[in-house]
Amino acid sequence: MNRSIASLFQRRSVACAATALGAALASGLAHADFATTDTTFGPGAVPGYVVVDLGTTGDQGNDVTTGANDRLYALGQSCNDTPANCQNGTTMATRTPVVTRFSSNGILDTTFGTGGKLTLSGSGGFNSLDVDDLNGLIYVLINDCSVSCTAKVTRYKASDGTVDATYGTAGTATIITQHNNPQTQSVHLQDDGKLLVLVDDETVTGGSTSAADTFIERLTSGGVVDATFGTAGITHLAFGCGRGDSIYLGLTGAIYVTGRNQASCNGTTVAQVSKLTSGGTLDATFGSGGSVTNNFGASGNNQGFAAQEQAGGKLAYAFGAGGSGSGSGFIAHVVRLNSDGTQDNTFTPATATYSPLTQFMQDGGVAFQTTGKIVFSGTYATTASNNDQALTRVAGDPLFSHPARFTGSSSGSSSSSSSSSSSSGSGSSSSSSSSSSGGSSSSGSSSGGGSSGGSSGGGAAAPWLLGVLAMAGVLRRQRRG
Repeated sequence: MNRSIASLFQRRSVACAATALGAALASGLAHADFATTDTTFGPGAVPGYVVVDLGTTGDQGNDVTTGANDRLYALGQSCNDTPANCQNGTTMATRTPVVTRFSSNGILDTTFGTGGKLTLSGSGGFNSLDVDDLNGLIYVLINDCSVSCTAKVTRYKASDGTVDATYGTAGTATIITQHNNPQTQSVHLQDDGKLLVLVDDETVTGGSTSAADTFIERLTSGGVVDATFGTAGITHLAFGCGRGDSIYLGLTGAIYVTGRNQASCNGTTVAQVSKLTSGGTLDATFGSGGSVTNNFGASGNNQGFAAQEQAGGKLAYAFGAGGSGSGSGFIAHVVRLNSDGTQDNTFTPATATYSPLTQFMQDGGVAFQTTGKIVFSGTYATTASNNDQALTRVAGDPLFSHPARFTGSSSGSSSSSSSSSSSSGSGSSSSSSSSSSGGSSSSGSSSGGGSSGGSSGGGAAAPWLLGVLAMAGVLRRQRRG
């Protein structure tokens, strides 16, 4: 999810912490163990990790999200070629998408699919997923370059992996693109059954000189463009030669997009966060024309990768830079912004670093569980010539605790041809689940496949942790279908 975690963080409001702890975090004080691997996670063969063989030598993990009772859904791809060819997309036609389901503690759920694995139909680059666990539906973002490159969303039935033909056209909604090489980035299922899709669409091809048109498109619960959102269903965002990576929902329905701005296609990247209203228009009261493009004194190339709206309208914002490849960690900075996008100088900026095992590549999304623990999706090199799908979990922080997903009743959104939300196009998330998706997300949610939520006051510094961990989702958005 990010996709947030995602699409990327799965999509709940954060419980309030004790006053003293909240005050400490508000000043930027970090917990020493926030990024410590949780060795209780998984079956124990590699403490803190779950490694799943999807059946080929070039398996990889793409995304993870939470379902009911904190169980985990992971999107991966089996690829019958060398790990290097599978990672760089050389053999896209041989890739097969596979969804795996795990208990909340990382044990493969063998009652799901065949032995815990559900093989999906289709071809292309399968980048991100979200689920509707009440109605048994799985949404997958796809880059399909079998003929010419197309961005699309396919909805599958979780019961057997077949395409849900009631969605879009024969089960697939094609994203409106206007340029050369669209790349899907993140998908987020709202409470009302509508789906937010983040796409970067190249306007000029040519390697390092490529420019991108980043935009959000919203689909109704039936898989058609929601004309009440933005302009004819789409809002374009200005990231220059850079791109947007992740979607986050605010407490009152605002939409935040984080990424990197690159004024010159060969120049330095600057962290950016853009804010849209729930109806999909850029919020002109935030930053300059709806965007804040600023490295806040940090050196080097940076990109924004987490934004969490706080009570009162302030925004905890994480940005930074990370490496690539197996074992590469990343460094994140966090600042807090006022509701107008200016820096909140009452908040002490913080910095954090995360380092995984050398065999683990952080090329997948992330998910927050109700306890505040964080799960990464990625790829694990079991040998020099074999990669497998993998998950790992870190300690996180109680400030990320949140209500469980999918506690309502089935809504039947799979057969609906249009969303049941109001004509205003509001994507506001709430704690209720009376909307068409059966409460798939709630306030303070994000696309990274996890939940960050909005703490009142004291939790201001907590999102710098989600920012560090969200970099996994940022690093993975390199594939083209």
